[in-house]
Formats: sequence, C-alpha cells, structure tokens
Amino acid sequence: MIGDKFYKKYENNSLVLLTDYTIGVFEEPPIGPEGMSYIEFSSGERKGIITNGSELHLIDQCYDCFCHLYKRQ
Repeated sequence: MIGDKFYKKYENNSLVLLTDYTIGVFEEPPIGPEGMSYIEFSSGERKGIITNGSELHLIDQCYDCFCHLYKRQ
C-alpha cells in the first residue's frame, strides 16, 4: 500500500515494513527503459515503477530479481 508519503507492506494482515519514499526518473536505469520512473525508499533501495490502469508494478533493479504486482480494488 502506498499513500500519505509512506510505503506500508503487509504480510498475512501484519505490518512488516513502514518507510517513507520519494519518486524520481532514471536517467540510465539498470533494468528497464530510459526515463522509467522509480520509487526510492529511505534505505536507498530503488524499484522501477510501471502503472497500468489499477495495477502498479514495482520492479527490482537487478537481473533475475522480482516484479511485485499490486492491484487496486
């Protein structure tokens, strides 16, 4: 869940991560097209962002990593 300038991650209805974030644009992304938006957490970790209607894809920025899909209901 992303909102109110905080990123909240839940597992089995339990809050496991709460951190602030900023949004930016990659000039030269490790993975994905140039100009791709990213979310950067307070830890310094960045994930690429792709939105498609009610879907949000957060893409880990390394080879053989994960893409996390969130869908608004």
